[in-house]
Amino acid sequence: MLTEERIRAEMNPEQAEAVLVCNRPQLILAGAGSGKTRVLTYKIAWLVEKEGWRPWNIVALTFTNKAAKEMRERAEKLMGGDAPEWMGTFHGICARMLRRDAGLLGYQDGFTIYDDGDQKKIINDVSAELGIKSTSADQLRRIISTVKNADEGTEEMLKSPNPAVQAAAPVFTRYQRRLKEQNAMDFDDLMLNALELLRKHPERREFWQKRFGYILIDEYQDTNPVQYQMVKLLASHGNIMVVGDDDQSIYSWRGADLNNILDFEKDYPGAHVVKLEQNYRSTANILKAASSVICKNKVRKDKTLKTTAAEGELISLHHEEDEQMEARRCAGIAKKALATGRTAAIFYRTNSQSRTVEEALRRDGVPYVMVGGVRFYDRLEIKDALSWMRVLVNPRDMMALERAVTAPRRGIGEKTLEAYRKLALSHFDGNLIDAMCAQPPSEVRGGGKVTAMGEIFRKWQWAIGEEVPLEEICERVIVDSGMEEAYEKEGTDEAEERLNNLRELVSACAAYRERIPEGGLAGFLEEVALVTDSDGKQLEGDKACVLMTLHTSKGLEFDEVCISGCEEGLFPLARQDADESAMEEERRLFYVGVTRARVKLHLFECRQRLRFGMREASIGSRFLDEVDASVLEHVGAPALGRAEGAPNRFQGHPGGYTRTASSRPAAYQMPLTSRNKPTPPPIKSSMPDYEGENQSQVAAVGAGMKVKHASFGIGVVVKVHGTGATARLDIQFGKVTKRLVATFVTPL
Repeated sequence: MLTEERIRAEMNPEQAEAVLVCNRPQLILAGAGSGKTRVLTYKIAWLVEKEGWRPWNIVALTFTNKAAKEMRERAEKLMGGDAPEWMGTFHGICARMLRRDAGLLGYQDGFTIYDDGDQKKIINDVSAELGIKSTSADQLRRIISTVKNADEGTEEMLKSPNPAVQAAAPVFTRYQRRLKEQNAMDFDDLMLNALELLRKHPERREFWQKRFGYILIDEYQDTNPVQYQMVKLLASHGNIMVVGDDDQSIYSWRGADLNNILDFEKDYPGAHVVKLEQNYRSTANILKAASSVICKNKVRKDKTLKTTAAEGELISLHHEEDEQMEARRCAGIAKKALATGRTAAIFYRTNSQSRTVEEALRRDGVPYVMVGGVRFYDRLEIKDALSWMRVLVNPRDMMALERAVTAPRRGIGEKTLEAYRKLALSHFDGNLIDAMCAQPPSEVRGGGKVTAMGEIFRKWQWAIGEEVPLEEICERVIVDSGMEEAYEKEGTDEAEERLNNLRELVSACAAYRERIPEGGLAGFLEEVALVTDSDGKQLEGDKACVLMTLHTSKGLEFDEVCISGCEEGLFPLARQDADESAMEEERRLFYVGVTRARVKLHLFECRQRLRFGMREASIGSRFLDEVDASVLEHVGAPALGRAEGAPNRFQGHPGGYTRTASSRPAAYQMPLTSRNKPTPPPIKSSMPDYEGENQSQVAAVGAGMKVKHASFGIGVVVKVHGTGATARLDIQFGKVTKRLVATFVTPL
């Protein structure tokens, strides 16, 4: 039985205050590791046992089934009986509401909830009906989802400044009609229809307001406009408690609106606010590092994490030569941690970074498991590129060809492919490339598309015979296949992520050639096949190193944490539209990563990194400069452009760093025959030449001077960091500030 004395004995003063104050709007600002789930479960028990609330009149909303399950189990244990029945995710609770009331919106009983595959199938059918070929089903699905989560529709789409969104408007209209015809909703419809129900049917709104007499919401900073409006309608009675942390708001790209939590006190005047600042997870040094960085954000609620724990170990800042050394160091740290009974995790900003880490862990025999993603070589775009390579090595691989013709789609259907398969078997000993380059079968229309694809394979076959470097073959696959152009045209964050993964594949080929020069394309594909075939075993987190993106790490904790790639352009991620708010979200992401560590934190930066098969100089992340120097221990020499103990050189410049255009090899036109074969160009390094004239040029550049850059045009130098060959310049190009290597610009 809960009593006030028990609560005050088992909780800290702030937690107890959050539980004991009831029947008014409450905002609980729960810092990382401050026991927010404990507060929520005690609150539920207190409402039922002491405040007289019926369990069925309480609704607790979360964002994941895992969180909902944990909350329910802990509440039942605390209460010694059944927890409130309305505990679950936003989607789950909305689905239950609509099972009762969807008839009011024109749906029949037993409506179906469509998943991503169902959505894409309908979108493909609708696009075909409308004659839309320029936009993929994936892109259309993402546009439609974004529109729904913003509480918008066709009218807003037609007014959008984005042509892709405008073009998707008729698809959206017909897609929604098709869903309704099939008595189905997608995941976004669950919330949107629940909101429509509350808006259009006052009698049902009143029913649900009474049914949900007390509303509790976890991770409130992650709510989107639809969820926000729905909660506003349901919580008109004022019995609402939201728990969240504005410093951990990292999902704006998914529609989350930080203002929802920042403006809670405006939405609910007189709200009771409690700050949970006592951290029960990390050492004092880790919290000091986290606080020293996040306090640089201007848009946030003021709070500082504190702990009664010991200072603990210093934070190790590793300065590595390249991503290979970084990966080896991470693997060694994980291996040692697991051997001593500690849990270990390695975080990265983008999924493409996982490849080198996975390889290092395998070489060292360190068991690992990936969370929130698939292994590098299992990713869709990587499998697509590998399918082209497989046909090149084995022209009889029909399964690979079937995938290759869809990467990207080139208008070659199943019937056409079957005709060429038969032709290959009857006239070319099963060789699909020879068949594709031959006279099209009489029953095939539009055989020119197949022939054009066959000629691409022919060019690459010559390249293999002439021992063209493996990474150049990989690059030509990505470019000549049309994959690069397709993703560039798509222009979404996900498309950019896929392009980064493809570029990492080029780097993987370069690394393989350095390691096994005689292996060639066939050897590389064999190694990849063995990796993907043998690495499917899932291991427990306390027996294996956990790999994940920083976004995925939210809500988790580990004894030892490695954060890789702390370099400008990678973390914070380079963005053309970077502004103050984007940089603050990147800083919040860094804060999330740091606060996952319980005992030991390792931060990594590299002096150079392999990008698209070439070495590029790196600059240490601005976030490393913001970490309190008193909690750092340096391992190795600092990266280019940074010095140990240097002041924050990025202050006042929110724009994301963008690397200069790399000196990528010119397009290499592989001939159809071996006659007049050109000499393949060498792989150029993008490392700047710091000798001779360039050195003098660096010395001549100063703040206030105008300079010219090949890609960004004319800009004004705002600030100079360092001198000579290591100098970096903050340059204002219009409204955007870029950080560039000094030798890449010309003084005017």
